[in-house]
Amino acid sequence: MRLSVAAAISHGRVYRRLGLGPESRIHLLRNLLTGLVRHERIEAPWARVDEMRGYAEKLIDYGKLGDTNERAMRMADFWLTEKDLIPKLFQVLAPRYKDQNGGYTRMLQIPNRSTDRAKMAVIERKAFLHWYRGEGMDEMEFTKAESNLNHLVSEYQ
Repeated sequence: MRLSVAAAISHGRVYRRLGLGPESRIHLLRNLLTGLVRHERIEAPWARVDEMRGYAEKLIDYGKLGDTNERAMRMADFWLTEKDLIPKLFQVLAPRYKDQNGGYTRMLQIPNRSTDRAKMAVIERKAFLHWYRGEGMDEMEFTKAESNLNHLVSEYQ
């Protein structure tokens, strides 16, 4: 039996297709990013979440530049389909990560979707517990909040 390596060769492709064409891929990523900024936690197929994660990290980096930076405003205006979320990016999310360099999101695998058995994942903002910790949360409350988060994750398993 001869094994084929055609599936492993990318031939210059550096990203997943995720749909019908390049335009639908961009629309899908924009909608996923908008949902992540609005809800700070979304569930989607693993490939989509994995592809979107880099764009989410980059969007937070632009948010940290501030709303006076022209490039940051253009990027936020492009990637967020709901324009009422632009102030949230610059005034709420960016200050949370001002002392952090990267690693703003966390991906967790959840059980496969029951309809088509697609590999699913949850992506959420990583530092929200640390952000609350600086707001007067003592060690016991932080441990309780962290255990609640672990309990939510274990519900999926």
